Amino acid sequence: MSEKKEFKDFVTFEMTGSPAQVSKWPYKDDFVADMIKWGFTHTTLTHKTDLLVAERDDIGTGKFLKAKKYGTPIYTYRQIWEQKEKLYQRILRDKKLNILKKKILSGEND
Repeated sequence: MSEKKEFKDFVTFEMTGSPAQVSKWPYKDDFVADMIKWGFTHTTLTHKTDLLVAERDDIGTGKFLKAKKYGTPIYTYRQIWEQKEKLYQRILRDKKLNILKKKILSGEND
């Protein structure tokens, strides 16, 4: 029997615009493949999505505006390339800390 991973155990992303500005990824499929290799999970953009990857930090697409509304962190493809796995670990750690803080503040016990 396989256990379903809890939301807190992975880092989700959505993307907008073209990754072509970073020659490493001529196509979005190439970018997604590398993100999965580094531990990220591709999802649609919701209020629970951990980050949006955009062509530039002011792209102005519908997804970009939605991410701003949700408070979702936005990174450029170049920033993702420069930060790679360190970004995944930082987001996962922060995510788990926020869940723990909420439990403590609400008085929940495991």
